[in-house]
Amino acid sequence: MACKIYGFGVRDFTRTTGSIRPYEESPIEIFGVDCCMFASNFPLHKLFSSYNTIFNAFKEITSSYLLEDRMKLLQNNMEKF
Repeated sequence: MACKIYGFGVRDFTRTTGSIRPYEESPIEIFGVDCCMFASNFPLHKLFSSYNTIFNAFKEITSSYLLEDRMKLLQNNMEKF
């Protein structure tokens, strides 16, 4: 099973790390870093937020994760699945 983490509160037009956090942390807590993949929904989300806002939120939310786990979320799991 795999979980693609994206969307980040589509109805939230003022995305912040705080508003994105539950959309990112909950799937990782439920499925674990071995089954989750971080993604964006660009260019559609460009209407509501910048890529930097979303990616910087990811970096902040996962700052306590091991580099290996961050790489799983960003790349390795996508290649695996």
